[in-house]
Amino acid sequence: MRGRARWVVKGIGFLGLAIAAMALLSLVVMSLWNWLVPSLFHGPAVQYLAGRGPVAARAGSVRGFARTGWVAWSLAPAHVA
Repeated sequence: MRGRARWVVKGIGFLGLAIAAMALLSLVVMSLWNWLVPSLFHGPAVQYLAGRGPVAARAGSVRGFARTGWVAWSLAPAHVA
């Protein structure tokens, strides 16, 4: 493969890897929650989709959401007070 097709294949591979990593991390968060929280704090057990919430919140707090944080501030016009 040459040129653009090679980068498309790499991009699809990276996207698949990112989705798999998020799925695995969500499973780990759910497993740890269900192992620790009910026994230590008498809290509820969570299902898989509820385990994705903390993963998404962590990603947003570390990387920032679109057009927020330092990147948006640095792109703001200088005359805006």
